[in-house]
Amino acid sequence: MQAESLTSNKEKGFTLLEVVVVGAVFTIGILGVLGLISQSISFSSFTSERLIASYLAQEGVEIVQNIRDTNFIEGASSWDDGLTGCATGCEADYTSDTLVPIVGVGRFLFVNGDNFYDYDSSGTETRLKRRIEIQDDGLSKRVVVTVSWEGKNAGQVTLGSAIYQYVPSAPTYEYEVQEISPFE
Repeated sequence: MQAESLTSNKEKGFTLLEVVVVGAVFTIGILGVLGLISQSISFSSFTSERLIASYLAQEGVEIVQNIRDTNFIEGASSWDDGLTGCATGCEADYTSDTLVPIVGVGRFLFVNGDNFYDYDSSGTETRLKRRIEIQDDGLSKRVVVTVSWEGKNAGQVTLGSAIYQYVPSAPTYEYEVQEISPFE
């Protein structure tokens, strides 16, 4: 009788080897999930930086276009006033109406209280730098804006555009339409 009870207890329980194998499989599964979460967070951070950099690069092109447009509206002596001297790189933010040559490796952008990016150091410093380069292509200017960021997921976004001198539209003529009746 005692032999029967020993056999039945043996079949109902887990061996130490089974517990160790299940623990190892569970641990490997948990580590895989944690690795996946870590990669997702890292990728999310990189994607966020890239998206912000893309917007800042577009803003850099728009700053150059605004300077060109202002020259046209205010009747400046040349359409490209303020757009020269940036072959090696300039800085500007949305509050600027001029381009400032970069000194050294450039400055980091700051986020101000309104969540705009500028060079005013009273805001929160970011890891982002913007470089605006303008090359003269004769009748146009080639604008290349590079926004780079430093840190664990360092990278850069580069955007290029061409801007042209405004050409005044063709003159308009005023004329009077007269109806001619075929029966007159």
